[in-house]
Amino acid sequence: MRRYLPALCFLLVACAVQESGGESARPAAVPATESAGTKVPGSFDAALREGASCAQLFELRNQRDPEDPIVKRMNESLRSVGCFSSSSTRQDGS
Repeated sequence: MRRYLPALCFLLVACAVQESGGESARPAAVPATESAGTKVPGSFDAALREGASCAQLFELRNQRDPEDPIVKRMNESLRSVGCFSSSSTRQDGS
């Protein structure tokens, strides 16, 4: 259960913001989808696309097994938007 708690908290906050009509509302994360080991899990991909902070993206990445090949793709995506650590600020205009 501990492993899923951060993601659950993120989803609850995202849903609460949407319900309140807040300006920073983002779509709730979608279930993970992978094909041929190259697609980033849906929740990470959606968060990346919707402008999630580096801290939020690292949180999603850290939920994966470090040995999972998809983590390499996630790391590439993180670097592509300037997220070199969880305290980085995105550099892609999001």
